[in-house]
Amino acid sequence: MDTTHLQVLDHPLVKHKISLLRDKNTCIKDFRQLVKEIALLLAYEATRNYPIKAVPVETPLEETTGYQLAVAEDDGRMGVTRVVRGMDLLDSTPRQLWLMDKLGYRRPTYAHLPLLEAADGRRLSKRDQDLDMGALRERFTPAELTGYLAFLAGLTEEPAPASPRELVKEFTWAKVKRAPICIEQL
Repeated sequence: MDTTHLQVLDHPLVKHKISLLRDKNTCIKDFRQLVKEIALLLAYEATRNYPIKAVPVETPLEETTGYQLAVAEDDGRMGVTRVVRGMDLLDSTPRQLWLMDKLGYRRPTYAHLPLLEAADGRRLSKRDQDLDMGALRERFTPAELTGYLAFLAGLTEEPAPASPRELVKEFTWAKVKRAPICIEQL
């Protein structure tokens, strides 16, 4: 057998699915579904290093990019029921809901958090190396930072140290601020 073009994918999920394919008790419906899932995994592996290019996709709402379709498809396939993300993605929600409806997926519930901004009104981002976690860890304990961010978001009355477990007990979306949160200098 010529193995010059043979590539072995040593991935535990693929191995598991192949073992199910080999099981003589696997019904035809499950067999076909497993073949589709393995094909998707193999396609991903074969193309994962290719550069990604935004391709315009026209919908009845407006022209959008393949990103919206990819998000709707991924969320639908994974059965996502709740999405919590930044306010900057609020305008993507109608497009993604429309696509999920057209693709036959169940709509998730969305919540959008206020963005963190610098004193100059610029949105803080990892890309610009704002609020480096290493620097924050040197200056604050996890409880101090969590409490401070909870205070800025409107979840607590004062910036006292807190754990996520403590905050969950009193959490309600009604407390979360809608306007961007200004972070002076930490």
